[in-house]
Parts: sequence; C-alpha cells; structure tokens
Amino acid sequence: MNSNSYNNLLTTIKKLRDPNGGCPWDLKQTLKTLGPSLLEECCECLDGISNDDSENIAEELGDVMFTATLMGYILEQEKITTTDSILDHVNSKMVRRHPHVFKTDSESISTSDEVLVQWEKIKKEKEGRVTKTILSNIPSSIPPLAKSNEIQKKVAKNGFDWDSVDGIFDKIVEETEEVKVEIESQDRDKLELELGDLLFSVVNLARYLKIDPSIALSRTNNKFTKRFGDVEARMISEGLKIDNSNFKTMDKYWEEAK
Repeated sequence: MNSNSYNNLLTTIKKLRDPNGGCPWDLKQTLKTLGPSLLEECCECLDGISNDDSENIAEELGDVMFTATLMGYILEQEKITTTDSILDHVNSKMVRRHPHVFKTDSESISTSDEVLVQWEKIKKEKEGRVTKTILSNIPSSIPPLAKSNEIQKKVAKNGFDWDSVDGIFDKIVEETEEVKVEIESQDRDKLELELGDLLFSVVNLARYLKIDPSIALSRTNNKFTKRFGDVEARMISEGLKIDNSNFKTMDKYWEEAK
C-alpha cells in the first residue's frame, strides 16, 4: 500500500468525523455500530472471490479497508490507541511470526503446515498467549458454519481427528439416520439438534479434505441462484405461474439449466 494512499484515506476519514462540518452519519458511528458493517463488507468481498470477479473484489476490499480504518480512527479519537500504533503492532507481529522469512532465527521452514506449527509456537512461547482451553479463543460472533470449521481445525491440530475420510462418511450416514428417526418422532427440539450434528459432520468432511465449507456453500448458493433464475425467466416468458402447480415444468427447466 502506498503510504500516500493510506494518508489520503485517513485524511478523508478525519474530515468525515470532524465535528465541525463532518458527515452526520459518520459522526454517529461507534465500534459497535460498525461491527456489522465490517462483517457485511467482508462477506461482499467473499462473494466477489466466489464469483472470480476481480473488479468486485478490489472494490469490496476497499470498503473493508475503509471500515477498518474508520474504526481505528474512532479508537484514536477516544484516545485508546492510534492508527499508527495499530499498523505498527500488526507489522511487528507479522515479522515476529515469520522468522523464516525475516531471518530472525535459524529455523528452516519449507511447508505451510510447518508455518502453522511455528505460528502457534511463537504465540505461546514468545507472546505468552496461553488460552484456558483449546477452543476458548474462537470468536463468539463468528458465523456458525465458519465456527464449526474452526472448532474442528483446532481439535484436529491437537490430535483429535479421524484416521481416514471413510470414518467421516460413516459418521455422516449415522447422523442422517438419526435425523430420519427424529423426523418420525416429530420432536422438533431433537430434530434441530440432530440436523446440527449432521451439518457439523459435513463441515468436518470439508475440513478434512482441506475445503473451506463457507466458500463451498457460497459457490453452491451462487450456482443454485443462477439456475433458478434461468428457470424463472423461462416460466415468465411462457406466462406460467411459479408455484407448486407447475412443479413438473419447473423441474424440467431446472434439469435443462444444469
């Protein structure tokens, strides 16, 4: 990032947050009100990644940077820290956690898995970041699908993992059968729990195969949306209602859209 570009952005934000002539909306914002905006901008950036839309990715990354910098400046206005301190802190952390790149020690790293092991070691031994439990530092506000993935990644790092993919498939079959049982019992609470177990197992399969489940599901969402859009367009062009009475026609168009 060009330092002038960052300074220009910060100058714009300072003007927006200026009590004398700034923007009423920006002046109203707090860290709490901007939290959902930061998440939304990140999700929109992920949409661009899923769609391989480079122009959209660049635009949404800009929005992420704007929101993050705005939040940093709010901390500066509240005299908690400064934007410079935030950047200096993360820069120092990245240098410290990549000694194999910046030659701050003699360790040799050749694989990404070794990098992750070293990363955790540095957090514990050099930074003193000792968590109460293995799962205690997973953010509570992370979306459930991503949280399941993080939970399973962390326990797997500590040896709690399947020996092969076959065991995960067996677990998915087991959880599917338990869902069927609860459908028959009509116990909504138990059904919800069993569906959760099934989803958790599918996320575990994705994690084991080194597939990000959020990205995989996002791609499927986009694929479904496009195909159903094709079906909808054909139905409208033929003057047909889009409802259950025309399901067979819609299903035919769906197969053709595939």
